[in-house]
Amino acid sequence: MAEETNPQRILVDFDSDNATQVKVKWRRDLPWGPAYLVPRGMLEEYSAKVRERLEALVGEAMRGNVNLTGGILKELAVAGNRLYRALFHDQQGLGRATKMRDRLKNLTGENQISCSMGVSLYVPWGLVYDGDPEQLSGDPADTDFNHYRDFWCIKYRVATVYSTVDPEGTNKPLPADILRVHLVFNQNVLARAEPYLIKSGEPSWKWILDRFGPTIGSQKDWLARWSTEYDKVGILQFYSHADGSNIGLGVDSISANDLAQDLAGQQSDTALPCLVFLNGCSTAVGAPNGGFLEATAGSRFCGFIGAEASIPEVYALRFGSAFLYEFLRGENTVLEIMQILREQHWPLSLLYNLYCVPDLRMMPGPVPPPPLPLGNFCDLDLGTQGV
Repeated sequence: MAEETNPQRILVDFDSDNATQVKVKWRRDLPWGPAYLVPRGMLEEYSAKVRERLEALVGEAMRGNVNLTGGILKELAVAGNRLYRALFHDQQGLGRATKMRDRLKNLTGENQISCSMGVSLYVPWGLVYDGDPEQLSGDPADTDFNHYRDFWCIKYRVATVYSTVDPEGTNKPLPADILRVHLVFNQNVLARAEPYLIKSGEPSWKWILDRFGPTIGSQKDWLARWSTEYDKVGILQFYSHADGSNIGLGVDSISANDLAQDLAGQQSDTALPCLVFLNGCSTAVGAPNGGFLEATAGSRFCGFIGAEASIPEVYALRFGSAFLYEFLRGENTVLEIMQILREQHWPLSLLYNLYCVPDLRMMPGPVPPPPLPLGNFCDLDLGTQGV
């Protein structure tokens, strides 16, 4: 039996000396080639177009046609390919970008791309598509996961972090015996979505609540609990109305800048690494005055998991609780869990991308919860509106 090998990790650094260009530097063990510049505006334009097509996918799914979205998936691949071409746009005519594109294309074996953002730029790298979109049929019924493996969230399991993210302790599993999980939820949205879990997701959700509940419904209540448990919190999950820089809890709201200050307000040399899951609409999109990419990049924080567009409320609750349940089982890393859920709950799983340390994992408890057989959440009630 062949020995299992880990994927080769490829690092790519993004930085900028001015408002119009982004410097791209690829690394694979050692520097893999000279840095090159690409137009920032081009990356931003095609990021927006990718997210527009993702919004269209969500809209069609919420009309009950999730299994007839092959045409939109092809459109998403076309937009993702434009983003791919923007990343390797050789505006200087020096051939550097083209050389790096070809080196990446000619790699063999399994490879994983980790992006480090030294600039506030909100690009959905997981939705880059490097295949030929014209090879996709565009047939509405063509939604087979295996036909869309050239999206980088599948092909390269992309994870992105802000350049300052480097928490201590992520090289070993989080201890199960002292770990705390904070569930900060919009109570009105939860009340609307929770009854749907009877069909699928209720056992895992109840297990989470029994161990870490109840949910917290306001910034004030969360901060009161955070002040006493912050050093033991390994997962901070929000489920709420949201956009690129705000979390709407109903009774109050938390801006990305609020969150940055609140997370930085408590310091401890023995605090656990902490992952933030922002389970609300468009939390990965960012904002000119600061987004969650920067807010979750402070000391001990591992970044966040976020959404690139609107998320149906029931789908979001099922997906978020399934992720948390699988993480707490302690068998897989964040990256591995996301890959499992991405295929299982396709195609709306394209909504979620990793903006966090990919290797974080939990130590299994004395009696870890059993795995749950779960169907595709896309085949069930999605909800009547976005989170």
